[in-house]
Amino acid sequence: MREIWNKIENYLKENAPNVLESLQQGATDEEIKKAEDFIGITFPEDFKESYKIHNGQCENQYLNFIGGQEFLSLNEIMGQWKIWKDIVDSGEFNGLKSNPIEESIKNDWYNPKWVPITHNGAGDHYCIDLDPNEDSKSGQIISFWHDFDERRLASEGFKKWMKKFADDLENNKYNIDTEYGLEIE
Repeated sequence: MREIWNKIENYLKENAPNVLESLQQGATDEEIKKAEDFIGITFPEDFKESYKIHNGQCENQYLNFIGGQEFLSLNEIMGQWKIWKDIVDSGEFNGLKSNPIEESIKNDWYNPKWVPITHNGAGDHYCIDLDPNEDSKSGQIISFWHDFDERRLASEGFKKWMKKFADDLENNKYNIDTEYGLEIE
């Protein structure tokens, strides 16, 4: 993960220093454990390794990062997850099914083991899926748009997702907006 973050940091230093400055220092083992206990899951090792380097972005910065969305800190992950968990517990999604494009994703409207790791400010996320369909790998990254029934596989795992992001930066697949951060081209 350190090599991937080095590529991202070097790109941001040269092209988007305000986005680089929005990245928080790494989380401690205790902070990661607190988030895991709060959600009732165990994060994959590559996720934990990454969050020990950068604990998402500073809260209330609202600069786009990966996938053109804010990269959530552990505190924000817990906050966004709680919003969706409360909606699930209220029964609002009872009887609703999503339309997953790939077989590896369950057809739940929202699953409490889909942990939001990004946010676009409008209720949409990329989530780390810790409850995939049988014979699928836990830790895949999926898209969750709150008012659209499609669920898509963004990556088979967190490390691959971050590597693709670093490669996309180097290949100029993002535009730099000084006010909003990184926008997908």
